[in-house]
Amino acid sequence: MKRLLAKIKIKSGINTILFEQIKKTVADKDISDRLCSLIFDEMAITPQIHYNTQKDVLQGFDEEGKKFANHVRTFMIKAIKENFKQPVAYYFTNSLNTYELKK
Repeated sequence: MKRLLAKIKIKSGINTILFEQIKKTVADKDISDRLCSLIFDEMAITPQIHYNTQKDVLQGFDEEGKKFANHVRTFMIKAIKENFKQPVAYYFTNSLNTYELKK
């Protein structure tokens, strides 16, 4: 499973590949079926450092690479009428204050 997951090229941040796929999926749907909401949430995680042998990098830092990540912020699109939801972005952070969150 780890080898299979290592082949997937998804990075933190906005995933444009997923937006393109969603665009193709809803192209033939009625406008009312395209209605969706953007939901965001944050979850605490245990700070850990991992060595990624595939990329030859240390992972486990926030987006700026300065502090250990202790939270992950996720953004998800959820359809209003249809039964559909899809994460579209995530960011690793270290306890953001209000100013950093706005940025």
